[in-house]
Amino acid sequence: MSESRSTATSAHSARLGLGVSRMANAADQLLCRSDRLLEAAAHEQWSEVQQLSEEMAALGDTAHQSQVAERARALSFELHAPENVLSVRRKVVRLVGACGRMEGEREDAT
Repeated sequence: MSESRSTATSAHSARLGLGVSRMANAADQLLCRSDRLLEAAAHEQWSEVQQLSEEMAALGDTAHQSQVAERARALSFELHAPENVLSVRRKVVRLVGACGRMEGEREDAT
């Protein structure tokens, strides 16, 4: 293998490693935010719930967790005009459940 090809392969491997690291970090952050989300919802701190759900949507995209991202976006959308607190609480539970499933999948993979 030529030196330039070896260098290109090393650079590609490094980028892949950074991508995997970024995904794992985003997944860890999602789990931390899900705990904060539950706490904020329990105290009806809806602006905090909305901010966290928006962050979780972005982190879900980064972690390639589409179900988490979709549920976070649905919660954020619902909070623009929270007329039905029961609906908001259900969306919180669904989002936290999706994060829990994601955590279970990560544990199964190790």
